[in-house]
Amino acid sequence: MALRSWQVLLVGVPLLAGNLVGCRTSPITQPNAVSKIRRLQLAPMKLIVSPDKKDILVLDATELFEVAGRHLSAKRYRAALSHYDRLLQHFPKTRYTSPALYNAGLAHEALLEYKDATSRYGQLMALYPKSRGAVDAGFRLGGCLGELADWEGSAQLFSKLLARRDLSAGDRVEAYARKGLALYNNRDLPQAEAVMAEAIAFAHRVETVERLDNDFFLAMAHYYLGAAPHLRFRLVKVDGSKKMGKRLDAKAKLLLVSQARYIRTIRVKNPYWATVAGFQIGSLYKEFYTTLMTALPDFKKVAAKNALRAKISPEHAERQLVQVYLEEVHKQVKPLLEKAIRVFEKTVVMGERVGIRSQWVQKSQRQMSDLKRLIAASPSEAIKLLPKQPTSPEDQSSPAERSREQIPGSQPPPPASSQPLELKRSAIM
Repeated sequence: MALRSWQVLLVGVPLLAGNLVGCRTSPITQPNAVSKIRRLQLAPMKLIVSPDKKDILVLDATELFEVAGRHLSAKRYRAALSHYDRLLQHFPKTRYTSPALYNAGLAHEALLEYKDATSRYGQLMALYPKSRGAVDAGFRLGGCLGELADWEGSAQLFSKLLARRDLSAGDRVEAYARKGLALYNNRDLPQAEAVMAEAIAFAHRVETVERLDNDFFLAMAHYYLGAAPHLRFRLVKVDGSKKMGKRLDAKAKLLLVSQARYIRTIRVKNPYWATVAGFQIGSLYKEFYTTLMTALPDFKKVAAKNALRAKISPEHAERQLVQVYLEEVHKQVKPLLEKAIRVFEKTVVMGERVGIRSQWVQKSQRQMSDLKRLIAASPSEAIKLLPKQPTSPEDQSSPAERSREQIPGSQPPPPASSQPLELKRSAIM
């Protein structure tokens, strides 16, 4: 029989109790004994009787919460949600309301139901706006908005969190880093850089007063401060036009800026972000080499003159010029490939030393192999090994690698073995 058709007989069970070790059941015989008795409000209960009065269902808020928590810990997310929903339905305002909403949000996240998760976190923040739970829910909500590609909403959410005065130093650095991430993914690079720089500046201002819980988000701010010029570097298109020289110069300057910022990321010594930054430095070199080898100058006019002089076809003369050009470029920029290989090698060694088995270490290993083949190849063979258009390093991972290493709102995704992004925002049991 459906639960909603049953009759609720009793809600809440208050009683008089003695000290916390048990209840006082004997009569009070001393006048001052009353002062030793405290009134305790036990967790609410409901007795629900079926219409035929043959069955009685006892609902206990504490038991529902604890059972839901066991399901959540065991990754039985649907079962956990069922118990949290029943708890919130029958006991909408208890000491379990805030943690139940929060944990239900975590369960929805685990099921990739980010819209439902945002609803739970939003409810918690609306009901308890000044609580610590609202802070934690806000961080989770901002991440879920990122998973829904609502980067503008995510940035606004973290702006609101930054306006609070009850954030710890670690919370504030995290909020800055996450807001910067949202702006970066929304391609507002100037603002993203400004926010990341503020995160770093704040961390340095408070380092002598309050120690950060961890260095993950400080390193993350450094990383995306380097990722912004790296993205601009990729967006500079180089072709065989008259502007080729200026564009190559602009690209080279952005490479140096990005490289310097990635190096600062490594110096923070967070294992995860150090491996990602190492990979990206190596990728910068490979991308620049790829640009030089694939962006050929326009040889048509020179080829036509050479063809007349040598009495060969213009096409043959152009192929000769391209071959000479590629050989010279390959020789001149070969040190870039060698430098990239060394960077990838260091990244792999660092990952192995600290025990990180992430996709970035694995991709560094693959890049090393690819670059060694490029160095060993002739210029004409090397050009065949390169992509026609330089690819973004984030696009080089396989779907399996990107599957569930992701954390709400994060690109690139942290590995499962790294320091967890949600270090302080786990389930409340």
